[in-house]
Amino acid sequence: MCQAVRKGGVRAGTVMLILVAGLHAGAAPGLDRQWDFSDDMGAWRIQEGQWTVANGALVHHDPHFKGGLAGLPGVVLGDFRLEADVHITKVYWDKETVWVGFLSRAANPVANGGWSGGYGLILRANGEVVLAQTSGEGKELGKAKTRLRPQDGPVHLAIEGKGTHFRVYANGGLLFEGEDDVFATGEVALINFGNVATFDNVRLQGERVPVKKPEKRTPVLLTPKQHDPVTPLPRLAVRKEPGEPGTFYEKESGKPFFPRGFNHTVLEHYSTGWHATFN
Repeated sequence: MCQAVRKGGVRAGTVMLILVAGLHAGAAPGLDRQWDFSDDMGAWRIQEGQWTVANGALVHHDPHFKGGLAGLPGVVLGDFRLEADVHITKVYWDKETVWVGFLSRAANPVANGGWSGGYGLILRANGEVVLAQTSGEGKELGKAKTRLRPQDGPVHLAIEGKGTHFRVYANGGLLFEGEDDVFATGEVALINFGNVATFDNVRLQGERVPVKKPEKRTPVLLTPKQHDPVTPLPRLAVRKEPGEPGTFYEKESGKPFFPRGFNHTVLEHYSTGWHATFN
């Protein structure tokens, strides 16, 4: 398995493209690219959000909680390793909720968005790390509550996928491993929600899946299971000052309310849309 290698003496503004041995013995030649973001975004393309290049890093600003995604269209991988130095420089909301991370094995996320299948690896501002499917029930492959503090400085986050087996690392140490066989190939992306976050020393290695011509890749949309009704949350309202993002609060008590996520209620046919509720 390839080991993490930092930027080192890479010349400013270069994007390294090296044909190397595959991630396991007997594999076909693979992809090895590294970005230092000294000049521009390189091959990364924006799907959502305000992205800039500053001080040798790729930066996403998300003051309105819409989320951000930048991907590599057409780079479809099987086995892979994605790593980067990620740093949350400002939190706009609740540190238990906001996060920075990666997508992997997604179906053309620049065209289809961040919930188009594949796996999401997120590092929350409170140090929790989660790897889960990004559609259907959002099955978790692994989770770790850590002492990482991405607001205090960069965290070197990495994920490896080999077949159905996944490993997640932070600052060179293994956090957890997981298994899943739903998504075998796909593209990667950088993602962020509710923060100002930077990505630096981004490196992508993997076995490229041949694509003869550009094609529309249909996302694998998993159907959620039906669950019993739950006790509703207190009645909520929104406070919003001019020019500022709104915040939720409980009407009776006046206490702030921070959603910890949401559930998708998918209608009978995906084409007719979906409804989201807080949990």
